[in-house]
Amino acid sequence: MPKLAYKANIDFFLKNKSRLSKKYPGKVLLIAEGKIQSSFPNEHKAYLSAIKQYKPGEFITQPVDFETKDVSHYYSNVRI
Repeated sequence: MPKLAYKANIDFFLKNKSRLSKKYPGKVLLIAEGKIQSSFPNEHKAYLSAIKQYKPGEFITQPVDFETKDVSHYYSNVRI
């Protein structure tokens, strides 16, 4: 099931990318269950929070930095 959760989280981000870039500039989002769970000042804090609440593959941590608008990075600890 992690594959489906991972994809749902990425799809959520892509669908809402424009709105999120305005609301959370420079933050790192913890996305799980197809929605934003929290925002953090850096990836380390986002990851530490995520692993306390979710299993690998159930979440992504997504930096909201759109200096290069055509590039997105998705992070998870699951192999798909």
